[in-house]
Amino acid sequence: MVRVWFGNESDGLKRDRQDYVITLERQCHDIDAAKRFYCEGLGFQVMGVANRADTRHVFLSHAHTPSFAIALIWTKDAPPGKQGSDTQLLDLGSWSESEWAEQTARLAELGFGATASKTAISHQKWAEFLDPDGYPIRLTYTRPPVTQSRQDPD
Repeated sequence: MVRVWFGNESDGLKRDRQDYVITLERQCHDIDAAKRFYCEGLGFQVMGVANRADTRHVFLSHAHTPSFAIALIWTKDAPPGKQGSDTQLLDLGSWSESEWAEQTARLAELGFGATASKTAISHQKWAEFLDPDGYPIRLTYTRPPVTQSRQDPD
């Protein structure tokens, strides 16, 4: 589920900005494995945790996308995740080829090898990974068009 909320609406997510935040909420079977994938592998940070009876929400955010959050929702006795889901959960794009290469290498070092990739075209590359619950995550590098003022930081 994708949820949009305004400002500091959630006690679990510590934000003081006055803007919209898009939150991607999803069930999570193993919070520690998911934090390893998203935080250590992709550079997200835990921004807050909300604990309720038999449910735990862990909110993740990334410095590159301050108005986007992922909420990992763990429920006691939750069934395993959607292993092998064919629905792509998230595509994270980068204008930096070196940043893209570092992320893909870091995920491989953590034991999350790419399940598919396309690297033959120099101006756009992508690699897909499965997060610990089996959701496909795609990392994409695209060289900015020369007509844009945005230039590849590499």
